[in-house]
Amino acid sequence: MAGPAGAQNAAAQKNGAAQNKNITLNFKDADVRQIIEAVADATGKNFIVDSRVKGPVTLISRTPLDPDTVYEVFLSMLQVNGFIAVPSGSVIKILPDTNARQIPGKDLPGALSGSSDEIVTQVIEVKN
Repeated sequence: MAGPAGAQNAAAQKNGAAQNKNITLNFKDADVRQIIEAVADATGKNFIVDSRVKGPVTLISRTPLDPDTVYEVFLSMLQVNGFIAVPSGSVIKILPDTNARQIPGKDLPGALSGSSDEIVTQVIEVKN
């Protein structure tokens, strides 16, 4: 679990998000669920977390980040640690990445930004 510094930072993030919307992340060996909670507070997104999603992770930024950037950094942190985020209506499911093949992917790669790390399924018709 995270030490008192991580917990204090999560509280500071909640207060900072309400004031100026920029957040500085400072989680060293914090439980991934604590980070998910802080990201939910910072971004206003709703998460459903699989019971297999657990373990210590580190997420640090030296400069304040806006909520959209916090979410992009969060997605990268999940990927590096073997988890995926799957949008499902108004919630985002956090699952181990071993489940990635079982989740339907997006089939319109033109709709994704160039910096996206999302899983995309594309069917290409082969001629000749």
